[in-house]
Amino acid sequence: MKSLFGDVRLDKRLEQVTEQINAIPVASLPKALEEWSSLKAGYRFMNNKKVTHAGVIETEKQETWRRIEQDQGVVLLAVQDTTSFNFANGRH
Repeated sequence: MKSLFGDVRLDKRLEQVTEQINAIPVASLPKALEEWSSLKAGYRFMNNKKVTHAGVIETEKQETWRRIEQDQGVVLLAVQDTTSFNFANGRH
């Protein structure tokens, strides 16, 4: 597979960072990347000029397709609607 960022080390770092973040997805970076060396590496990765938003999204897209194919095309959706209504003032 071709390197997304033109550097295999950056691809590996993306894999490491996303694994750590996915373990605690609601945590801040300092909490998700608990060790100082991991946090520093994560910040360096994100500040690297070769790393792009599109590249990160492409990696996740490829991984999602891989998982779909591995599960024989079965996709489970967890859809969330954050719509809320407030009828406290009595007007509709």
